[in-house]
Amino acid sequence: MTALRARRGAAPALAGLATGVSTDACALHPMTTAQLDAVMAIEVSAYPFPWTRGNFIDSLAAGHPAWLLQDRAGSPLGYFIAMTGVEEMHLLNI
Repeated sequence: MTALRARRGAAPALAGLATGVSTDACALHPMTTAQLDAVMAIEVSAYPFPWTRGNFIDSLAAGHPAWLLQDRAGSPLGYFIAMTGVEEMHLLNI
């Protein structure tokens, strides 16, 4: 697991991203269970020991920050799921 340290006194990580971020080339949106087919296609091709669909569902249900990067056509480019803590964030899957 990787830990990303937030600066002391800084706003919680991802606080301003509640609705997503877009550029001309891609957009970052909160991940939902409706997108898990696309996420699983990446996951099983990227890792020798991929997360299961259940792992993703459990993380989403637990309220972990989960984000999906998509191109303008809506095709998935990548994703991450994190777990926030006091002044830090752990990447659970990327």
